[in-house]
Amino acid sequence: MVSCVLIANRGEIACRIVRSVRMLGLRSVTVFTEVDAKAPHRFLADDARSLGDDPMAYLDMRAIIDAAQKSGADAIHPGYGFLSQNPDFAQACLDADLVWIGPSPDVIRVLGDKRSSRQAAERSGVPVIPGAEECNTPEEAEVLAQRIGFPLLLKAAGGGGGKGMRQVDGLADIREAFVSAEREARNAFGDGRLLLEKFIRPARHIEVQILGDAIRSVAVGVRECSLQRRYQKVLEESPPPLLAHSILKRIAGDAERLMTAAGYSSAGTVEFLVDADGHHYFLEVNTRIQVEHPVTELVTGVDIVAEQIRIACGGSVHDAPEPRGHAIELRLNAEDPACNYLPCTGEVRMLRWPQVPGVRIDAGITEGSLIGSHYDPMIAKIIAWGSTRSEALQRLRQALQELVLLGVGTNQGMLLDLIEEPWVQRGETFTHTLETWSWIPPEMPEIYKTLHGSQSPSHRQGHKTHADHIVGAVRELPSKTTSVVGAVREPPFKISSPRGIWVSDRGRVYLLPSEDDTSSRQIHRKHGVIAPMTGKVVAIHVQVGDVVIEGQVVAILEAMKMEYRLTAPHQGTVSKIACIVGTLVDLGQAILMVDP
Repeated sequence: MVSCVLIANRGEIACRIVRSVRMLGLRSVTVFTEVDAKAPHRFLADDARSLGDDPMAYLDMRAIIDAAQKSGADAIHPGYGFLSQNPDFAQACLDADLVWIGPSPDVIRVLGDKRSSRQAAERSGVPVIPGAEECNTPEEAEVLAQRIGFPLLLKAAGGGGGKGMRQVDGLADIREAFVSAEREARNAFGDGRLLLEKFIRPARHIEVQILGDAIRSVAVGVRECSLQRRYQKVLEESPPPLLAHSILKRIAGDAERLMTAAGYSSAGTVEFLVDADGHHYFLEVNTRIQVEHPVTELVTGVDIVAEQIRIACGGSVHDAPEPRGHAIELRLNAEDPACNYLPCTGEVRMLRWPQVPGVRIDAGITEGSLIGSHYDPMIAKIIAWGSTRSEALQRLRQALQELVLLGVGTNQGMLLDLIEEPWVQRGETFTHTLETWSWIPPEMPEIYKTLHGSQSPSHRQGHKTHADHIVGAVRELPSKTTSVVGAVREPPFKISSPRGIWVSDRGRVYLLPSEDDTSSRQIHRKHGVIAPMTGKVVAIHVQVGDVVIEGQVVAILEAMKMEYRLTAPHQGTVSKIACIVGTLVDLGQAILMVDP
């Protein structure tokens, strides 16, 4: 029924879908915006169609359907994010006589919305978190919050990925949290509706991979995704460690019952929270492929994307194979963990992917790729399989040590240290774990400070600025004479860029800024609140003449579909507002000034 599939997405998921389409012997078509004109997903497919200059044209339903029709595609795969859970887009594809590789529009309307999916779970006898589906104003949120009790979560009803979510610990915080969550949800999903739920802590985040054919749904595997930061997953694995088989069986059974009752067809995921007593609660349904689907593929051998296409063509689901071994996935993000995880932009000037048995790389970049501020900062996924969990972790460690990525800051060094933590090694991970873990890179070795022929600014343990920018961390000094476990080591990978000299050594990356790095100098101006990335100013909370204290939130910047709170550098008086709400600012641009 299908001969050519258009992938209505970008980055690593577009590249990954193309590979399954090709394995099925079908033609593939991708779409791209002007900022993605040199992106790998454009060139990997058999054909590619431009969506124009607008970076957010991946949300343009008409343009994507036109691209499919003009390219000869007869099916559309939406990937994740963007339009993947938009029932109107699914219906528009069907109306255009295109095969929609996903669940029906009616099912998306019910299960893809957090409000109605809670109701569906309750009807199916699946336990839900105490809360309220309707929360439409700050005033209503205050009333409901007092009934539900603190702490609680405000959540976007029409989206996921941690966007539009705010933890609220007391009544005084709820109005600001509501406004911020509503604004972020509207910008990310075009839907500002919110709901309230009790905040469960400690909790494990468990999800069930489902394949359904509208007649029955089968649980293909169970994953744990508890390690999160700002409700965005950092590490995912299958099977979940330390949870009893009986608990996992009950969770999988509830997921199958809910999805079968809904007449689900395609791949989908049912997410749950498990409390300290082993009780599980329905969280949400993702009516699309998940970012973390590779860990299920590695332990089951099932190509989930291929199954989506087969089911869309009328195929039936099969019984799930027995899982084998253990798989763990890490998300490689263009962000700086030592600077509050702010997104990083720039050109990938050197890239060497690891070559480790049992390791899979799902990437959306190549050497020369430009990482901008328009899209999510995730640039690749590193997934390792092992016969045991410890073997999978060892392979991840080796892969991170072999990876060389220079020119753009990433969380590579943080990930390498994260998997060494004893609680990760033991599998004792919860949704709040990363909130209590602070990653501080060690001092930059002296050998790197002399690469320019002069010393860089001094480092203080626990202190991090852009001028003495540590993108990663290193524990040995690399040189031809350095002995490591009896071996003579070669110098690290090293490249120069307009920003300075980048060095990579066994997973640890440094940037020694150049003397004319204007962005570093601008960011170091003593009295400015400076844009740490390219983005849009969505709120300014002060006026000229206001007195502020150090750390007070004075403005909010939106970049990569997330909001970032900018704070006063010290106590003082606001002396200048350099831009207005709605202004697009560049890295290093002043937003306001605070005189001490």
